Order: sequence, then C-alpha cells, then structure tokens
Amino acid sequence: MALSASRLADDLADAGIELDSHQAKQLLRFYELVEERNPDLNMTRIRGYEATVRKHYVDSLIILRYLKRIFPPLGLPASILDFGTGAGFPGVPLAIACPETRVILNESRANRAEFLEDVVEECGLKNATVLGKRLAMEDDIHVDAVIARAVSTMADLLTRTIFSIKKGGSIIYMKGPNCDAEIAEMGAGVSLLLDQSYTLPASEDHRRLVCFRVDDPGEWKAPGSNAISSRENEKFKMLTSLQSSRGIRKNGLCLIGGKKIVSEVVSNARVRVQAAVVPQSFSGSMPPDVRQFEFKNDLFAQIDELGTGAPLLLAEIPEMSEWDGRVKGLCVVIPFQDPENVGAAIRSAVAFGAGRIILTKECANPFLARAIRSSAGAVFVAPLVKGPSLVELLENYPEIYQLSSDGIALEDVNFSKDILITAGLEGPGLPGAGGNRLRIVMRSDVESLNAATALAIALYEFDRSQRRKT
Repeated sequence: MALSASRLADDLADAGIELDSHQAKQLLRFYELVEERNPDLNMTRIRGYEATVRKHYVDSLIILRYLKRIFPPLGLPASILDFGTGAGFPGVPLAIACPETRVILNESRANRAEFLEDVVEECGLKNATVLGKRLAMEDDIHVDAVIARAVSTMADLLTRTIFSIKKGGSIIYMKGPNCDAEIAEMGAGVSLLLDQSYTLPASEDHRRLVCFRVDDPGEWKAPGSNAISSRENEKFKMLTSLQSSRGIRKNGLCLIGGKKIVSEVVSNARVRVQAAVVPQSFSGSMPPDVRQFEFKNDLFAQIDELGTGAPLLLAEIPEMSEWDGRVKGLCVVIPFQDPENVGAAIRSAVAFGAGRIILTKECANPFLARAIRSSAGAVFVAPLVKGPSLVELLENYPEIYQLSSDGIALEDVNFSKDILITAGLEGPGLPGAGGNRLRIVMRSDVESLNAATALAIALYEFDRSQRRKT
C-alpha cells in the first residue's frame, strides 16, 4: 500500500490517535525528511514506515491521552521544551498534534539542529523553534514544562533544565518501566503529578510516563550525594554502555579515564564535560561547576573500564563529518581495530600536523576509553572525519602511501606536500597488492613494528622531509 497522509492518519487512528488531514500531511513530510537524511546523520536506528509509526509516532503521541488529566483539554501546557530531541522525538509530533502549544526543540549537535530547522520549515510548524546548543541559564528560556524521552536520569535531567521551568511548571519523563529508584531519588521541592504505566498498542513495548510539578525552581536542590547502588539504575546502565561503540553513538557521550588526562581535560573549554563519575570512596574534589555522579565502589569498578579507581569524566563527543574525498596536506588514514592503536595513531597524526585524519569503517571508535587515554586527549582536538572501508579507499586512491614489509625504503621517498598515508590492519596488514608501498628499514631479526608505531615513524619522516624543503 502506497504511503499517503490518509493511510498514516488511519494507522494512527487504529492506535487511538486522531489527527486531521493537515496534521497527517505534516507528519508524513516529517517521516520523509527523517528517512532521507538519517543515513547521513545517523539520528535513529528505527527505520521504515511501520517501525516509525509504532516506535516513534505512536510512542510520542499516545502520552497525550494521559497528560490530558493534568493539562486539559489537549494534553500539553502553553509552552514546552523537548530536551535532547535528537531527530525530533517527541517534540515534532507533539508540535503537529498541539498547534496551540509553543514547542522548543533543543538539540546541541549542530548537524541535527540544522536538520530540525529544515523540518520546522518544510512541515510549516509555526509553533516550533530550534535551540541548537547546549541549554544554559543565560539562554533566558522559561517554559511551562520540559519533556524528554529516555534522556539521562530524572534528578539529573531536572538539574540540567530547572532554570528553564517556570515556577509551578512541570517536568515530563518518558521512561522505561523500571524507574522506581529514580522517582525515589527526586527529593523534596517537587510533587508527583502522574505515574502511568502503559504498553504501546499492538506491541509488547512497555513504557512509563512520569510527571512532576516543580514547586519553586529557585528553591529546588538535587538530592543529597547518596551513592547509586543499583545495577538497574538508568545512569549506571548508560555509563556502562559507553564501553561499546554502539553505546557511544547512541548517547553521543564518552568516558574519559586516567588521572593525568582527567586533570587536563576538566579545565579544557574545548571538551564539553557533563559530569564527573566518582566512587563512594572518593575523598578529593572536582571543580565546583562540574556535577558529580557517585556510585558504590563495586558499581564504579564496572564503569571504570581502565581500572584506575580515579574519577572519570562524562563528556560529549565532537561532531564528525564525512570525508569529502579531497587530499590536501597530510591526510592520515586509520583502519586499526585496537582502540589503543587508534588513540596512539591520532596522537601522532595531530603531533605532525595532519590536516585530515580519516577513520575507515573498520576502525575502532576513537572515543572508547582506551583510545582516549592512548591519544592523551588528542581525539577531542583532532580533525577526524569518517571515511570508507579500507578496501574501497585503496581501490579509489592508488596513489596512497602504504606501510608494508616491502617497497621503497622510507628515507628514500620524495614526499609531495599533499599525501594520503596509511598502515595496514593489525595482523592481516593491507589487503591486495600494489600502490606506493613503503618499508621501514630495521634489523632483520625483528619481524615488524606495532602498526601505530610504524605510522608514527612514517609521519615523522614526512614532517622532516617537508621541513628540509622549506
């Protein structure tokens, strides 16, 4: 069945959600824009019409039937801020369904914020605006309610948004079913208005809608520093997920570990630190403007992948664009699958002035904790771009310099100023044959060097050759 506004309206009606024809057209256009731009922006893993309707549209709009109890007659107050909206959920569907409500779509990632600006224009959302930056007190935003879907813990989210909520305003949480511990952590100064468990129609997807009234934002303080002790705590689950590339991509966050790098990063304005993660036994101090998440020692040990026992920093990962295919200056290709090799290679590339550091599809995530530590924090300032697979790159750029066990001796190469250079994967090396193969001359009783080490030597030689020319 072909997609149409009428089909979308019927499918939503089956779930008990009524939209008029104009609203259905707006929502269909939103779907088209997400499908068109998602491959490039990686905003959501939910793709295709059926999944989008059930897991995004119904999920975003079904809450209105419950919110009508506290915000009659439509389910939303006069103004609302969707914090961490991502691809626009739930904010865009809510703005379409409730045109009398002023909706602020808050998304700090520049490329996603630009996408949302296009959505607002293309869908004709006169009641919606985009705040494309990290929400801050100086923004002077005051709304009747803040809403967020699966963003942070309850107390943490209120801490991050409290200054934007009017006195007597509300904060609305769209959560999974297991959030009792978070509700208990909210402390005094807020009143529970709604705690509704429900299941998405025609599914086994369980949800929980929780709403608090903020009695006086100026008086509310975050609950006392009681160390988190439950493995079911959403903050604990989120932090442990950052030990994988998938978790980093999903949350847009990473963990920084190591005493030296933490002390350097915490005062670096270029790194957007959200919080410090500390064990219960921690007796030191962090800067007063850095929030602290305290965990029982055994839980902290599970979060502390590096095993240092020292505080960790929770930080936002920088934006990474797609490589445009141009070779200008020193362009370093990193295909390594070992995070420590990735970090070391990035550190070397920055040290020798790489204009582009191209991460192939095989490459380990540079914001894994071991990669960050190995880079000495260089990942946050490096000119990183996303590239193709190593095989594809070698096929399309035959002029690339490839470190190998054979080929021209490194010291005999007359490098041009614009080069593309790489080393092979750990173990298998470089796929295929040919290209501008380079070898590092060394003792015959040593089989090979570590891939990142070999690359560092080559980058040094390139830099030295350029300095000789000048």
